Amino acid sequence: MLHDAASKVELLERRTLRAVQKEMEGSGVSIRSIKIDNIRLIDDGVATPEPALVGLADKSADRYHDLFLSHTSADKPFVRRLREDLLKQGVGKVWVDEAEIGIGDSLLGKIDEGLRATRYVGVVLSPRSISAPWVKKELEMAMSREIADRQVVVLPLMYEKCELPLFLAGKLYADFTDESFYSVTLRKLLDRLKA
Repeated sequence: MLHDAASKVELLERRTLRAVQKEMEGSGVSIRSIKIDNIRLIDDGVATPEPALVGLADKSADRYHDLFLSHTSADKPFVRRLREDLLKQGVGKVWVDEAEIGIGDSLLGKIDEGLRATRYVGVVLSPRSISAPWVKKELEMAMSREIADRQVVVLPLMYEKCELPLFLAGKLYADFTDESFYSVTLRKLLDRLKA
């Protein structure tokens, strides 16, 4: 009986994957796997457990505010990882340019839209980002909102050690510089994002 139930669940999951793939046809997006709760169903029908981040709470228990990630392209690998981990933990929207801006879109318009649509702006700090013109502009816009709204908007996220811009010097930052504390720092960031 247990084997029959497992087979039925697997068949249902395969049908779900196929339905999503069919719906996405022609969109330019290729779906090779679909994650349902803690199971990843791969295209060939093999179900494997989804790796969990050590020490992080069940994502269904918490609700989070959205986050805009301001960064320079040189820091993309870290930004992609952070975005994926935040989404896995239940953050509804983690705004990253490459996921939100399409060919032909207005860069300024989309960035402005993203900054307005998210509650927090995470500024990924590295020696490269603190001198990047786009990061400076996004940070300026976010700090203006923070001052006008009189509430925390800007969340400094230290990816690599660097000198903080003067107006961020008084803020506590999330320290992602030591890989061995990544999960702990991620948990602290998630605590701040809680709705």
